[in-house]
Amino acid sequence: MRKIFYAVASVGALAAASPALAQDSGSTRSFEPYVGVMGVYDSFDAKENGSGIPEFGPDGWLIEAVAGVNVPVGDKFFVGVEGNVAKGVDGDMDWEYGAAARAGLRLNDTGMLYGKVGYNWVELDNAPLGVDRTFDGVVWGGGVEIAPGAGNVRLRAEFTTMNNIDSIRPSVGVVMGF
Repeated sequence: MRKIFYAVASVGALAAASPALAQDSGSTRSFEPYVGVMGVYDSFDAKENGSGIPEFGPDGWLIEAVAGVNVPVGDKFFVGVEGNVAKGVDGDMDWEYGAAARAGLRLNDTGMLYGKVGYNWVELDNAPLGVDRTFDGVVWGGGVEIAPGAGNVRLRAEFTTMNNIDSIRPSVGVVMGF
């Protein structure tokens, strides 16, 4: 419960401070909302751990929807928040959902490099008898977004992990800014 509180408090503090940071930078646009669709492969360790992750090593493919907002901080930096929900399409995962804070560097007008930290909940579809089908934990990682041309559509590649590197979670997809 304490982890959830810290994750929510961190995202809330970042969201509350972001407009003030953007105003200080002289940016003409204070919010940059976006939505996206990602293909995700999620694989958890099959080791005993204190994270609540089942020991049988669940894995699977998911389709994920993301929505968030970036706030410029000067010309080169940004901060933001993002929410996600993913549905398993093959393997042990049924649903995953969460929220994260993002911060990064604009590479140019068409790209950005970022890090993120947040909290994720996982619900399993296939699990051995007696194994808890739900678990949660801190998620962290980073990624890159690059626009292939002028416009608001960007290609995204991201890698995240849960807790103490108890999972690998590469994803690729498309995001569109408004």
